[in-house]
Amino acid sequence: PRYGEMRSSKSQCEVTSLPDATLESAIRELCSLIRRHRLNYDQLAYVSKRARQRLELHPPRRPVPLPKALKQEELQRFFNAIRKHGVAEHELLFKLAYATGARVSELCNIRRAHVDLGAATVRIEQGKGGRSRVVMIPAAILLTLRIHIQSNPTQVFLFETRRRTRFSVRWVQTLASRYGKLAGIESMHPHRLRHTVLTKLAAGITLGDGRRVQGMSDAQLQVVSGHTQRRSLEVYSKLGLSHVREHYDALMQEETD
Repeated sequence: PRYGEMRSSKSQCEVTSLPDATLESAIRELCSLIRRHRLNYDQLAYVSKRARQRLELHPPRRPVPLPKALKQEELQRFFNAIRKHGVAEHELLFKLAYATGARVSELCNIRRAHVDLGAATVRIEQGKGGRSRVVMIPAAILLTLRIHIQSNPTQVFLFETRRRTRFSVRWVQTLASRYGKLAGIESMHPHRLRHTVLTKLAAGITLGDGRRVQGMSDAQLQVVSGHTQRRSLEVYSKLGLSHVREHYDALMQEETD
């Protein structure tokens, strides 16, 4: 085939998709060229690199598996483990992570000044991609959050160590893993809380009285999660928290107590 034809997506498929005879023929031709030009190992590696660049050949992108969402029973066990073996601050930390769907790095960067208890919102500054957003706080944790803020009036960040530094991403990941093991949950990671709540908001729930609350639309989820899709930017730009609050509160009626 011509070089131009090799730029197609078909040239980026796995080696096993080509017949063995074709591969063997290509190998023989390549070996003949290497011997003719007397290339050593490093020279061959350089030539291979430059050839891939000129032909614009790239390894196929493997899909990144999403973290597995927690079942409601697992979620209960996780918070029960924190209440039994941890401290109130850790329970609030992970309840806020779950309720807001914040990424662990975003959670660590929340400042006291970013929390608006009156509006029941928290501002997530410079999230993934440098974007900021305002997310909602469910009524179930507002009182606990208020007490936490009032009890730590000198803190700059919402969650700080004894040395007055913000919680590190690694520390929050360690805490999640520790409480996950105590709850019998393998591979527990803070991002599983984000994936769990976004899955729940998208799927909807059935309330105890049998009423069904439908899941959020993609546009509503974008307001909560901070995800951005190019094809939906026009819709997203017109959507605010006022369009989402009632629906969010209804879906978050199931508490983790």
